[in-house]
Amino acid sequence: MGNPYWIYELDELHTIFDTEGRYGKWYDLRRYVLEPALKEINDYGTVTVKMTPQKRGRSVVAVRFDWRWKTIDEARETEEENERPASARHQDKTRQDAPPLIPEEPREREPHTEEQKQRASKLAAEARRLLRQGSAKK
Repeated sequence: MGNPYWIYELDELHTIFDTEGRYGKWYDLRRYVLEPALKEINDYGTVTVKMTPQKRGRSVVAVRFDWRWKTIDEARETEEENERPASARHQDKTRQDAPPLIPEEPREREPHTEEQKQRASKLAAEARRLLRQGSAKK
């Protein structure tokens, strides 16, 4: 691993990725095979890999992969992210959009109005009357 880069011809890449006969166009190979693989390597691994197409005229004939080891801080951050569940990866840890852990103080009830008190008294009197009638029938 003394070389900070590797160069592979497209035929070699098709053999390595077992895509012979598929992804005949450079655009498709790059989009569906190489970019997803590099994204995962850079996201989960301890190295950072960059891809550069090598052209002959207008055609891509090979790909150069430059790599470097991540710094200690980058590797530590990658390791912390790898330990998190997939749904929580790369989320801002300082977001404060969660509900508060301490419930709010209950609000004091407003005093009843005279109208509410009179209505409650009437309902209570009606309930007592119905109870007396029900117990008298037994």
